[in-house]
Amino acid sequence: MLKVKKIPLNEISNEKVLIKRSYISSNAYHVRMIEYAKKEAKMRLSKTEVEVKNMTNQAHDFGFKSGIFLFIDTVISAISLYQEIYNQNTANIEVRLKNKLQEIFGDTRFIELVSEHFHGFSKSSPNIELHIPKKHYAKIIVNLKNKSYVFENNQENIIFKLGDEIIVFDPNKDRPDFLQEIFPSIKTHILNVNGIVNLKKIKEMIKLTPYDPSEENENNKQFE
Repeated sequence: MLKVKKIPLNEISNEKVLIKRSYISSNAYHVRMIEYAKKEAKMRLSKTEVEVKNMTNQAHDFGFKSGIFLFIDTVISAISLYQEIYNQNTANIEVRLKNKLQEIFGDTRFIELVSEHFHGFSKSSPNIELHIPKKHYAKIIVNLKNKSYVFENNQENIIFKLGDEIIVFDPNKDRPDFLQEIFPSIKTHILNVNGIVNLKKIKEMIKLTPYDPSEENENNKQFE
């Protein structure tokens, strides 16, 4: 018959105590591990949130700045394009205007009209001189009663002189050098594309030449 060794009660009690302590110790370790894991997870989550926020802000700032730069670049490009188009249109208009002025100023009928216009002005007007291109002078001078204020010149355009100022009907030149040779120390107004703003001054000059109806009647009687 098998004999069972009897274990003393005190040993059994000691083993129970060891088992209990081991359980408590392992349970406490488990709890500490869980708490550590929670803290670690919380810390990593917080750090991740900060990094995500920073990345979001950086992306936003970068996108905003990029958008601003793109907008500015687009605006500048648009302005440059419109400026180029404007310059082209302005240049085309100036060319067309210049061509039209050349056509008008070079037309014999225009020169005749100008001559007839100033022919009727009063003789009392101060120092009126009308300088007509040589190629048109002979044709125009025969139709004028008062020839004292009409002069022949070697230029291609009409020059109207009133006192110490002149008007030049010239679409091609802004500052014709020949004027200083013909009219030294005199104020010049160029009626051309760039000098069209001088029209106001030209009108003021023309107003200084009062029209005398009696002279027109006298001229009309001559041709009756």
